[in-house]
Amino acid sequence: CEGNPIYCDDDTACNTGSMNECQYPSDGLDCEGNCDNSAATNLGEPGSCDFEINTIEEFFANEGDYLNVSGPDDGITTYKLKTDFTFNSGNVSLWYGCNDILSNIIFNGNNKTITIDLGTDDWEGLFKPTNISDGLFKIQNLTLKFKSNIASYCGGFISDSNTITGYEVNIWNCKSITDNSNFIGTYGGGIVGRGFNEGTIQYCSNNLGISYLGGGICGSNAGQSDLTIK
Repeated sequence: CEGNPIYCDDDTACNTGSMNECQYPSDGLDCEGNCDNSAATNLGEPGSCDFEINTIEEFFANEGDYLNVSGPDDGITTYKLKTDFTFNSGNVSLWYGCNDILSNIIFNGNNKTITIDLGTDDWEGLFKPTNISDGLFKIQNLTLKFKSNIASYCGGFISDSNTITGYEVNIWNCKSITDNSNFIGTYGGGIVGRGFNEGTIQYCSNNLGISYLGGGICGSNAGQSDLTIK
């Protein structure tokens, strides 16, 4: 067999040990046609490798083993933090590209802490409000620890909601804290930003400093539709 030119004895080939010419996977794929690049967001899945980060799951998978995803159960998908996490100047721009609120989602902080450490940049909010036609977005059991300031008009957990009304967000047992004298920018809020209108904020707190027309919990012009704070 060793003298047979059609015998494949290359261990890296897909058909090693067969009486055929060696066959190799396409670049970036394994022998079953799945993505084989560990930097891709779809590692192990069929088809070409995808390096774009478009969803919450893809973002945290790219960062490491930080998130557990379950459901949908009764139409609800739950994201649950496994451990503490840090947003920094290197990863925050990727997060801002995939952090829109979505229908029927629970983001469970699992009593973990997310540290906001962006250097000289200000924080624009954990999630970005968008018009969702139905369903609920909920954030619970999470602490944001600030080593950076909250940007003007924005909130720690929900960014600027001005002109965006088609959503309902419930925030439960969440805190914005700092031990570095960080503060909330003009018109912003410690939990939600400007114009937050519909939902419930319950058992939440903030100890960041407050700028002109800002609020410890809500930014300016909040609560003009159906907002409950407990």
